Amino acid sequence: MSRFSHLDPAGSARMVDVGHKPQQVRRALAAGRIVCQAETIAALKEQAPRDALAVARVAGIRPRN
Repeated sequence: MSRFSHLDPAGSARMVDVGHKPQQVRRALAAGRIVCQAETIAALKEQAPRDALAVARVAGIRPRN
């Protein structure tokens, strides 16, 4: 698996310096909805928030082809 510049050694999402890229006009629109049981939310909050949030961050910033 290739190494992503936006993940630190622990696998957490981090900001990446993009100062070297040329300026561009961009527009983004995002929406989301999560449907799950209350027990699932409780488990995410108590047991594995770091992994779940890291996956969500990567999914949110990953370019779609």
